[in-house]
Amino acid sequence: RDIKPANIMMCSDGQIRITDFDIAKLIRSDDATMGSSVIMGTPLYMAPEQIEGGEVTARSDLYALGIVIYELLSGRPPFCEGNVEYHHIHTPPPPLPETAPAALAAIVYRSIEKKPGERFQTAGEMAQALRDFLAAS
Repeated sequence: RDIKPANIMMCSDGQIRITDFDIAKLIRSDDATMGSSVIMGTPLYMAPEQIEGGEVTARSDLYALGIVIYELLSGRPPFCEGNVEYHHIHTPPPPLPETAPAALAAIVYRSIEKKPGERFQTAGEMAQALRDFLAAS
């Protein structure tokens, strides 16, 4: 629940590893007042449903991965000024640079759809889209 560049590492054998699992999650305490909760994570990469305290699923992680790829292509996350949380929930991302391949941009935009049902539904589905892009390049 905390996919971001700082948590993605490349091993000496070239394998990519994700670190820092279970940092970003909705924490509810029995000692807290009714309805109180704390949302943990890195707002620059958090999915709308995570920000809103909704159900966080694998599609939330795919959203965060889409934000990371967006940043790789543009040099910055799509929402990094003002009320970042509001932008993740309500604002369309700024266009990627024209240098970004259109097919890759389509993958990124699909992965950062506001509604989870409009994103890739599984990591395998997103991985296949990326493999197809690479094969066509």
